Amino acid sequence: MWILNRHPVFLFFAQVFSGFVWAGFNLCTTNFIYDAVTPSKRTRCIAYFNALNGLAACTGALCGGFSLRWLPSFLGYKILTLFLISSILRIIVSVLMPFRLKEVRAVKKIRCYQLFFSMFGIKPILGIERKTIGY
Repeated sequence: MWILNRHPVFLFFAQVFSGFVWAGFNLCTTNFIYDAVTPSKRTRCIAYFNALNGLAACTGALCGGFSLRWLPSFLGYKILTLFLISSILRIIVSVLMPFRLKEVRAVKKIRCYQLFFSMFGIKPILGIERKTIGY
């Protein structure tokens, strides 16, 4: 987003959006760990995940910082070249990695629109089946 527009208001909302995305990522990874790991090993796996996640973030930041002096300028700034490379690598990972993940428990298959409308609680309006508990 820093490449598209450098206006402070735009960047503020880009950072807010980024915060929501990272929060969703952390929620998903934590839920996956809860599903995939037995309760007796859960604490250890969460610690491993956080340690490896922190190490990867530190390594990426250090590599980016050290490589900044050798990068060519993009739109007049070397840092924008680094942001572009980082964006491309993140897009590649986010496109390829979901196919490698496997669900560890049995789940009911639903369509994208069903998931979307279930988040807003408007399933009965659209005629989508709704399970009731105890009624």
